[in-house]
Amino acid sequence: MKSKTLSTLLLIAGVALLVLGYFEPQISASFVTVVTDDTPPFWLSDGLGHPLVSPYDGGTYPVSLSTVDASVADPESGVVAVGAIVDGTLAGRVTLSLTSGDAYSGHWTGAIPAALLPLSVGQHTIYFTAANGVDATCRYPATDVARFTIVSNQALTGNWYIENTLITSSSQTLYFQKLALAFKFTPTVIVDPAKIACIVKEGASELFVLTYNTVQNAWIGTYTFSGGSHTLSLQVSDGANPPITFATLSINFGSAPFPVSASQMIMVAGVGLAGVGGWMKVKKKR
Repeated sequence: MKSKTLSTLLLIAGVALLVLGYFEPQISASFVTVVTDDTPPFWLSDGLGHPLVSPYDGGTYPVSLSTVDASVADPESGVVAVGAIVDGTLAGRVTLSLTSGDAYSGHWTGAIPAALLPLSVGQHTIYFTAANGVDATCRYPATDVARFTIVSNQALTGNWYIENTLITSSSQTLYFQKLALAFKFTPTVIVDPAKIACIVKEGASELFVLTYNTVQNAWIGTYTFSGGSHTLSLQVSDGANPPITFATLSINFGSAPFPVSASQMIMVAGVGLAGVGGWMKVKKKR
């Protein structure tokens, strides 16, 4: 094919893609989308097979516990409802709302009914359910119920920080460009430092224990991670009670991906083709 003909075709193709890219949202909107989904939603996990729900089976929590959380996904028809039952009664029914992510992969949070609060010290039960757009459901635990424990030890209240960012819930995802991160726990009541242990875990593995700093009246520590995504549990223990998990959150090293729409990709391709075609015409004239 002659270069003149090729350059003309490239120019035409580039302009056509630009036009298509501009009108793509309108074209897409004119089609009817049919979704088939023969699988139920599924609970997101921490990478070790443990569902990202709170309270989880075997967990220990303070009397201040007032919300429940769950991370759930359904890539086909999306999650439309997430609920929980605390202590097996209708009075303990919780309706969760999407707080981060989207219906296809997101984190849901709900308030424990005020009539149940504060939860009494001792063992309680909970189970979660999620439904997708075609009314298929999943449950955690798959059978029976999850059992969690409420403890009264006020020495276990306080605030966690990662790189001076306050950790407020398990729905947080933090992004970092460096691998060595500074952790800190500050108590909100008077405690005996000799009895407190602050632990950072990934799944069932203990990564490190923070060290008490008398000047800051805080437990501090630094840990160097490998690149990628990690799900961490932030725990505090006084040795007399099981550790309390303050949050189970995700951290990622690197920037969050920048979303590019279909119309933007088409237009970029169009600019590229038109540019090549124009360059060939200019080169031919020379």
